[in-house]
Amino acid sequence: MSGSLFRSEEMSLCQIFLQSEAAYACISQLGELGLVQFKDLNPDVNAFQRKFVSEILRCDEMERRLKLREVNTNAEALKRNFLELSELKEVLKKTQVFFQEHGQHNIIGDAQHALGHQMMTLYHKGDGIHKSVFIIFFQGDQLKSRVRKICEGFKATLYPCPENPQERNEMLNGVLNQTKDHRNRVLVGVQKEITAWIIKVKKIKAIYHTLNMCNFDLSHNSLIAECWCPVMALEDVQRGLKHGTELSGSTVPCILHRMDTKETPPTYFITNKFTQVFQDIVDAYGIATYQEVNPALYTIISFPFLFAVMFGDMGHGTIMFLFGLSLVLMEKKLISMKVKDEIANTFINGRYIIMMMGAFSIYTGFIYNDIFSKSLNLFGSSWYPYYKNTTFVVQKSFVLDPGTMYDSEKGPYPLGLDPIWNAATNKITYTNSFKMKLSVILGISQMTLGVLLSLVNHVYFKRTLEALVEFIPALLFLLCLFGYLVGLVFYKWFLFNQKCTQCAPSLLIHFINMFLMKYQPVGNLPGTNTTTFECREYPKDLEKLPCSSQTVFFNNQQMIQTILLVAGVLMAPIMLCVKPFVLRSRHNTKERRKQGLGAVSERALIHQEEIPDNSSMSVDKSTKSDIELKSSVNHKDVDVEVEGHAVHDKHEEEVEFDFGEVFIHQAIHTIEFCLGCISHTASYLRLWALSLAHAHLDGKGDESSCQLFS
Repeated sequence: MSGSLFRSEEMSLCQIFLQSEAAYACISQLGELGLVQFKDLNPDVNAFQRKFVSEILRCDEMERRLKLREVNTNAEALKRNFLELSELKEVLKKTQVFFQEHGQHNIIGDAQHALGHQMMTLYHKGDGIHKSVFIIFFQGDQLKSRVRKICEGFKATLYPCPENPQERNEMLNGVLNQTKDHRNRVLVGVQKEITAWIIKVKKIKAIYHTLNMCNFDLSHNSLIAECWCPVMALEDVQRGLKHGTELSGSTVPCILHRMDTKETPPTYFITNKFTQVFQDIVDAYGIATYQEVNPALYTIISFPFLFAVMFGDMGHGTIMFLFGLSLVLMEKKLISMKVKDEIANTFINGRYIIMMMGAFSIYTGFIYNDIFSKSLNLFGSSWYPYYKNTTFVVQKSFVLDPGTMYDSEKGPYPLGLDPIWNAATNKITYTNSFKMKLSVILGISQMTLGVLLSLVNHVYFKRTLEALVEFIPALLFLLCLFGYLVGLVFYKWFLFNQKCTQCAPSLLIHFINMFLMKYQPVGNLPGTNTTTFECREYPKDLEKLPCSSQTVFFNNQQMIQTILLVAGVLMAPIMLCVKPFVLRSRHNTKERRKQGLGAVSERALIHQEEIPDNSSMSVDKSTKSDIELKSSVNHKDVDVEVEGHAVHDKHEEEVEFDFGEVFIHQAIHTIEFCLGCISHTASYLRLWALSLAHAHLDGKGDESSCQLFS
């Protein structure tokens, strides 16, 4: 069965009529199918008052017995039995030696000093116990009872001693030699079956829990269940019910009815072993509403890529990729092992995401041109340092002038950073600035994608009001403030070069001054009247440059930033106030229309049927009784069958409108979005921070290095 990961599956509320003799087998088949979510039709019934409570208690007791302590108790009993038999084995050995040495003559006299000094050592729980072996000869049953009482009083262990030597040899070599093997077979067999037993008991317990959710129709000896299942899986559910009926031997088939309802169905996504880990990551933060766009589809790419932004290294990425690939290739063996260690299960379940994080780390390693803190010169650097060898002896660091030592015809490095940066002393400074801007761009781009996906939901659910007063203001708020910051980054990258590095703006300061409404104009050059910024190389003999990192760097910057700031700030009250007041206006209009309308029933009110005027039309008693009957019926929980299709009216009462609750909910949404834009932008800087830490830990480079203009 295939499904779409973009949007949750279309769900249907179904009613199932199960025969009592086939109910267990049918529920078992549906449980193995894993496509049905049952509703509890007895929410007010205590758990101990339900029909199958005794079966559940028996399952609990069986599950308790299968716990580890029961197995340990059996193991201790087997071990204790083994020690007793080992002691008997030693007694038989020494007894056999005694009889072989002394035979049958003068056996009583020799026994007084032969067995009295024979000792044996038995070990129990790590402690050695020294015991003496002795033989007692007596005659008559009266002496036998006295001897037994004396031995029991001194806690001596009595063992039978066969008179026939052949019987003693058989006892010694036969039963005792098989004791240890028998114990091992029992424990190994239990160990192999214990997991299957526990799983089977849990399944039985789950089946009875599900049966307790059903209603019982005593007149027809059947159970009635309600469940949610995907529309595309209805045929599979029908086959499962049919198979369960055949297994139970019932001749009456189970009946499945689809029901119309206004209840919100549960969210269900069809996943596989590759997409399951990404869906779990998204579900950890929140589950999408029914039929909303599923963020897990985009997480498949964004999650490993954002990790790779922090961990960009071809060498380390290759190690991680090979590790994840090995887990993927051995997944069947690892899953069959049923590893119980939590950390090991985390790696096994996340094998695909580890492999993808390694692959993306290799890609970003190419972008950073970093492999174990070294660079690869695959395409040839565009920098040519024209320094003599004697310069390296006198000077450890030197400056590369872009005007004379950069090949502008060849252009920049085709893929990633130029390898010359690996030898630069200001490498961290340059990559620090680059990765910080890159983190902001990626973060704001991902937040913009999230806002655009909300428009897809509004269009799908036909929510015009939310699209106008939530999506548009949210998008303008994000783009006018933070989108403008991304635009400044690209503008700075394209406009400024080595000629005007002294006037390169500090974007962070400019962004703060945008909110403070502070602007520093460009100064006049000596002998000129222009105040427009130009990227040019100023004479070195100027006492004061006409520009700095805080001066405006494009025309009409103050006017543009003021418009964007005002527009962005105004979007917050629009998101906060418009929707609650529009909903209140709609509610008031609906209430006024209800007051001006009359209805003969609840359904007639929906169809806007007016009450006929008393002066023009009279209602007889029979009509009144019909009206009262309809009204009384419509206010109950009713299940009506129409052409094989059930109509479900339960819990479909109109929710009372509360303006205060709606306004508070909208205020929470607005505050969460506005503050989230700020906090999330700051959180995305962790990409830069962790990447910087990774670069510091990788290595510090060579001692002789150069400094480049950034």
